[in-house]
Amino acid sequence: MFRKLKEYLKHCEEDSKNNINASKYNDKVATKTDWKPLNTSVANFNTCVLESAGKNLLYFKTTMSMKMFSGFFIVIGLVLLSFVGPMQDGRWFPETIDEGLGQLMCLTFTIAGIYLLYFTSPPIAFDGNKRLLIKGRGHRRKAIYFSEIYALQLVPYYFTSSDGPDYYNYQLNVVLENAERFHIVSYYDKGKARDDAAAISWLTGKILWDVLKE
Repeated sequence: MFRKLKEYLKHCEEDSKNNINASKYNDKVATKTDWKPLNTSVANFNTCVLESAGKNLLYFKTTMSMKMFSGFFIVIGLVLLSFVGPMQDGRWFPETIDEGLGQLMCLTFTIAGIYLLYFTSPPIAFDGNKRLLIKGRGHRRKAIYFSEIYALQLVPYYFTSSDGPDYYNYQLNVVLENAERFHIVSYYDKGKARDDAAAISWLTGKILWDVLKE
């Protein structure tokens, strides 16, 4: 009962922030923009940290927490794989599990760790010299000129977990002139989210719509 009440109150708080009256910004693009969080991955720790290389370059670097989280799967998979070879005859697994299947299970752990590290930490940089935002690798790479960015948007996302405590993530997006949004990063730490958003706003010269301060 108390959990349901807590969940209800949290959702009310989120709704009050996400369903804001955008007309108070006195901006046509703001009223056209969606204020609900985009559908992105969440985490109960910061997965990246904003770094600077001089006055005109800000970039995101994968945090040690994210590296350790991904590395856990990689190491566990490789360690278990070393015990499931021809000499060991798969003795770490029940006799009903074939040795090849056991090796596949171990490789799945390793591949999952590599996938997490690769796809949750794409290169993200705000280059003040080129006036360009770059995110992603290969065919997923996205380049947006600062002139195409209308504003920055910082909104909360309440995540309900059945396996642990509920928590907030704080989502930083760029908003284009047509009100289309492009996700940059998500934070677990509210203060860090606001500090980084302010730094990016200063570099790009774009207004920051910070729902978190309201």
